[in-house]
Order: sequence, then C-alpha cells, then structure tokens
Amino acid sequence: MEDFISSVDEVDWYVPEYKSGNVNRQRWSERLSRRFLRVPWNPAYRMPPIEVEYDVFYVQCMFVWDLAYIGRIPDWSKKIKKSVIYITELFQTQLDHYPILTEVLKRFDLVITAYTGTEDALQKRIGVKTVFCTSGVDALKSAPDPAKFHRPVELHSMGRCNKVFFREFQKLVDQYGWTYIYNTFHLSVLHDYRMHRKYLSDILKRTLFFEVNPAKFDEELESKNQHEVGYRYFEGIAAGCVLVGLPNNNPTFKKIFPWDDILIQLPEVAEDIVPFILDLFNQRERLEHISRMNSRGALLYHDFAYRWEFTLKQAGLEPTDTLLRRKEQLSREAEKFL
Repeated sequence: MEDFISSVDEVDWYVPEYKSGNVNRQRWSERLSRRFLRVPWNPAYRMPPIEVEYDVFYVQCMFVWDLAYIGRIPDWSKKIKKSVIYITELFQTQLDHYPILTEVLKRFDLVITAYTGTEDALQKRIGVKTVFCTSGVDALKSAPDPAKFHRPVELHSMGRCNKVFFREFQKLVDQYGWTYIYNTFHLSVLHDYRMHRKYLSDILKRTLFFEVNPAKFDEELESKNQHEVGYRYFEGIAAGCVLVGLPNNNPTFKKIFPWDDILIQLPEVAEDIVPFILDLFNQRERLEHISRMNSRGALLYHDFAYRWEFTLKQAGLEPTDTLLRRKEQLSREAEKFL
C-alpha cells in the first residue's frame, strides 16, 4: 500500500533511524522493542522529529504493537494539517489488553480500521473519528490474463490453515495426485518483499482453490468470534482463485463483495469435504465464471486506488490526476473479464 501511494501521489517517507550500525545488534534490539512494548524508550530506533509541513501524515500499521513505535515519534501537531492512521488488525479484545498502546491513537485526527466489529468500540474508547475501510490489493498486478484459465495448482493454503481442511486436502494429494501448496515454516526473514509479493501473485494466478477463513479463526480467546475479512480474501479474488473455507458471518460481507459465489463454504462433516471438492472440480464452466468475476470484482472495488481515494476524501483532499487515471485503467481492465 505504501509503495502504491508513492506511485500516485507526492510523498516523503518517514524512516526511523537505527541506533546501531551492527546488523546483529539491530535484530536483537528490534526483538527487545517488541517484547517490552510499554517501556518509554526504544532500544532499536531513534524516532526523528517531523521537520517539514505536510497536508497529511499517513501511518499504516499491521498490528496493535506497531503503535509502540508510532507513539515515540515527537509531537507532530505543529507540522501536520491532518494526521491519519490505518490499522489493519485490531480486535475489540485488544482494546483492553493494550490500553497504553491504544492511547497513541488519540494523537491522530482520523483513525481508519479494517475491522468492522472494532469501529464503534474504538471510537468510544479514544474519542477520535474512526471509520471502517477494508484491506485492499494491487489488482492490476494481481489479476491474471482474462483469456486464460490454466490453474495447475489445485489447492493453496497461505498462513493459518484449518487443521481439518489440511488433513482432508492431503487425501486429494495422495489419492488423486493434486498439487497442494501450504506453509511448513514461519517466514521470519524477508530480504526482498517486492519479489516475495511477486512470487505469491504468480502462484495465486495459477491456483484454482484458495483456502480462506475469518481472521484469527483459530484463536477464539483473541477474536471472540469477531468475524473479520483479512488480506487473504483480497489476494485470492484478485488472482481469480475460487475461495473455499469456513463461512464468514461479518454483517458487511456481501457489501464488501457484491457478487455471487465469492466464498464456497466447505462441508462441516470432514468425510464430506473430499467428495464435495471433487464434484466442484468437475464444474469447469462455473469455476471459470467465478474466477473471472472475482478478478473483475477486485479491479472494480478493491484496488489500493479506492482505498487511497477514500483516505484523501476523509482528510478533505482531492485525488491526484494520476490516481484518477489509475481508476480509469482499472475500469478498462475489469471489462475484459466479462
């Protein structure tokens, strides 16, 4: 998202400075920073003051503990007309578990959250305007060639995987020779995130069934069955995958994805999963239609362009000409999938 914004708008990057030039010491201090979130000093970084005046100070956070770093930036109120923070993963339960960190959000003029179930509770907690906006994707990079429906990877699970699904999917591998891609380790070191994103996109464009589930579906103590829509949904639809998995009971789900067959729920009885998928696999025309409509939906609704336009509007700013041209391009590409 940050790279996308810099491609369609005029931006400067705020970059924390390492306190140490030693790589090993940098990694050690980063781990220490994440472990002791409540300490008022940061052993890893110097957080320089913002010296130039800006229309918008935009911060994008993935997790609540990222706020520990943001909170150590010196006061920016005299240099910034509008400060906006987008936080992707924030459950209601975390508002009570991390009260010191959520205090950081009070420094902003606008808070955007990707979780609908947190929007109202967060605004009541911090007293700052809080609005909901889903995650997104670079749909132009992620969309496959609309003229091709060649998907040699039958199954793909990325990140959290349902244990029951995993066991049943293995039967498709062993008994029917399917290709099934899944994680076997935790990605802790990433040398080039752009190449990693390209790798994932290339794989997903060749994937037929892509497993998705509500965010933190296997950690009920944290999620409290708060069904939310994570990144996997957007990455899968943009690549034209057929999404399969657990139902998502988020009340805005159909508003987020306003077309049919966005998610095919797998059977609750484990023994029914393999026959269900085999039957679905033979419905080739239906699967190709789902694939095309998913990519089209991503181009029309879920590209980063729409997210940034929404943010600018909330901040009282107009979109740039580059951003408007991007939206026109998205509309043209979407028509190719009809």
